[in-house]
Amino acid sequence: MLNKKKICFLAPTAYSLLKGKASKNIIGPDVDQFTLAKELLNHGHKITFITFYEEGPKEEFVGQIRIIKTYKPNSQINIFSKMKCIWKALKKSDSDIYFHYGDSLGIISLFSYLMKKKSIYRIGSDALVNRNIINKKIAEFEKSKLSFKSIGNWLDIKLADIIILQNGYQYKELLKNYKKKGIIIKNHIKIKNNTLENKSKNQVILWVGSITEVKQPELFIELAKMMPKVKFQMIGGHQDNIIFYNKLKEDSKKLDNFEFLGVVPFDEIDHYFNNATILVNTSMFEGFPNSFIQAWMNYMPVVSLNANPDRIITKYKMGFHSKDLTRLKEDLEVLLNSDTLRIEMGTNGRRYIEDEHDFDKIILEYVNIF
Repeated sequence: MLNKKKICFLAPTAYSLLKGKASKNIIGPDVDQFTLAKELLNHGHKITFITFYEEGPKEEFVGQIRIIKTYKPNSQINIFSKMKCIWKALKKSDSDIYFHYGDSLGIISLFSYLMKKKSIYRIGSDALVNRNIINKKIAEFEKSKLSFKSIGNWLDIKLADIIILQNGYQYKELLKNYKKKGIIIKNHIKIKNNTLENKSKNQVILWVGSITEVKQPELFIELAKMMPKVKFQMIGGHQDNIIFYNKLKEDSKKLDNFEFLGVVPFDEIDHYFNNATILVNTSMFEGFPNSFIQAWMNYMPVVSLNANPDRIITKYKMGFHSKDLTRLKEDLEVLLNSDTLRIEMGTNGRRYIEDEHDFDKIILEYVNIF
């Protein structure tokens, strides 16, 4: 009989998603943890989420999910006070296993190690296992090994009981740089019965992601300027960088062919993928973007500037890996001018998602680990 566990997720920005409300931020890690937690509930585990303190009581339940809140988002308290708040919440959760996706400043792994609990760390970006790919100063990642984030990430990796990875590159770099082995579990998605026949015939270029410096959304605006006869749509929320977000939003208003949609509720996002033609990714680097699997589930080719995890875009002919902005524009034009190629690449993407990223298959890997 399966041993039932108390499992705690650290997901500071997941409160609105848990409550089913509109949010200024919906990020891939929150969606992944939310869908994973709901399935683990079905397997009898008890689930706690630690989030920011946004509204309501300090602790509450949404259905069977317990929520413990720490400090307010964008709080001006110092980093040590923030760490203390998270530590207290971890202790209060009294869980058997602590799961986090992305940087936790080392708190979860250290807490679990000292309290003789188990911790699972899911790596997001490739930069968390190889900081040498950070080639310029950006708000979200620090190249210095002596920064709080770098030291925290080192602790997270060194002390975690299990490290879950998104791609083979991460596996290789983790082993090389940290002398640890991880487990590759591919990003999951609930496969919907979308069909190619229902795919919109509109010519719309879509961009989906957090409006952050590492994602380089300003390059998508540059593309729209280069292709004034094509409609561009951008979906995304700010991630503690409201100045950057607002500037991008204002810049987009100057273009007649550009629609800045901001945050779209999680249960409505599929409409935009089905209504668009091609997904563009302009990030400096990624791990494995959830937007890729959402696009391919909706028969959309992906045209990516830099990110091509394990070279799957080109290996399975599901789009283009452009490498520079001029080539990206040319690749878009090729796809826009060829219904046959676009349908072929979109269909390849759909087949790949069904084979490799079906949630009903991948959840069994998580259940075995927990």
